[in-house]
Amino acid sequence: ALLKRFFDLAASTLGLVVSLPFLALIGVAVRLTSRGPVLFSQTRVTQGGREFTMHKFRTMIPDADRAGEVPQAQLAQPFFKMAEDPRLTKVGRILRTFSLDELPQLWNVLRGDMSLVGPRPLRAEQVAADPEALPPRHEVRAGMTGWWQIHGRNDLSYEEALRLDVFYIENWSLGLDLYILLKTVGAIVRRRGAY
Repeated sequence: ALLKRFFDLAASTLGLVVSLPFLALIGVAVRLTSRGPVLFSQTRVTQGGREFTMHKFRTMIPDADRAGEVPQAQLAQPFFKMAEDPRLTKVGRILRTFSLDELPQLWNVLRGDMSLVGPRPLRAEQVAADPEALPPRHEVRAGMTGWWQIHGRNDLSYEEALRLDVFYIENWSLGLDLYILLKTVGAIVRRRGAY
């Protein structure tokens, strides 16, 4: 665990420094092409069931969850994501396709809320929707990428994603983390399941 944390600290620090110009450019693009804040912040759940505020670049219209485009019951389902989401902005669609909207989460990794690799953090209401099946995901820190991100991303079913998260937790190693990080680059380039 200490080795994983040290790696997260070193890699997220380096990642933030290297990506700073891109973060600035993306922020300007979001600000100039749609009204609303540059960053989107939301309460998510991480290790031990602890809630934290996760940050990402805003990819949707302001107050997207209250826009009426998607039923609230669907939004509360774990792992829910729409392939053709009408709430996405033009810039947001590009950011989502290449996962660039996730870059601010390097700050969450640096703070210790997340890890570079682990189960993706779900919204608090999504975790509450399945109190029996989802708690095992919280034995480790939530991650920016994970085992199911390199095995189909959003094209996977809820059951498949959950099964892959549990597999990662039971078989974690630093070598597996490095493998997942390398495979994540390929998954982003291929754009399979990216929406």
